[in-house]
Amino acid sequence: PEIQKPSIEKPVAPVVQENTAKDTKLKLQLVPVEDAFYKKIEEFCSKKNITIVSAKIIKKNSEIDMRLIVPSQIGETIYFCSAKNKKKCSESDVAIAFGKGAVERIPAILMSPGELTKKALSEINTIYKNQISFVKI
Repeated sequence: PEIQKPSIEKPVAPVVQENTAKDTKLKLQLVPVEDAFYKKIEEFCSKKNITIVSAKIIKKNSEIDMRLIVPSQIGETIYFCSAKNKKKCSESDVAIAFGKGAVERIPAILMSPGELTKKALSEINTIYKNQISFVKI
């Protein structure tokens, strides 16, 4: 007689799969996520009523690009989110997040458990004004 182990369900998140040579469209697949940083972001988003539409892990436990649906007073808004697991986010992190959001033609959010450098904060308030936001996890 075989002993059956109880199945443990892992959290499932939408993750974008890389392009193949034959298929040029991105595929959205539900795969188990074993990334501690992603789980931290997922927990933060659920507290704030934010829906994660898609996520792409760039570096495990360090960097994740996502599309979020954020509720607002006038309805739901889609944002590009670049999440970085750093103590300090520099102006280059802000510029990269803004650039990725601009490519998708949606506003951007830079999310991190750390702080912004003084120069990055001044750039958000002057150069990028209402086009990018910083959110501390």
